[in-house]
Amino acid sequence: MSEFKNWVQTQYNPWKEAMKDYEKSQVDVQTIVQKNAAELKYIVSLLLEKRESEAVRIWNDLELKPSLLSIQLNLAKDELVLVDSDESHLELSISKLLEELQEMLEV
Repeated sequence: MSEFKNWVQTQYNPWKEAMKDYEKSQVDVQTIVQKNAAELKYIVSLLLEKRESEAVRIWNDLELKPSLLSIQLNLAKDELVLVDSDESHLELSISKLLEELQEMLEV
């Protein structure tokens, strides 16, 4: 029985605490979207007005991930291109993105 108690103290309890810390550190995407809904709508309006640098500044001020260098809107391809701080390009379908955001806001 002492082996079990030892295992609980040395293995299980530290793992359990680490999992609690991990869960606390994870940010719920839906909560972020709901909290920042007005700002996200404003970012979209800035993009439509071709004010990309302002949109990037607001995105980064909200500390959304990834941290961005630029946002490019390509309406011809229905595409939003996010360029992060590593200069990686992430291409997103605008229609699908707006549908997902709308679903999150309706919950």
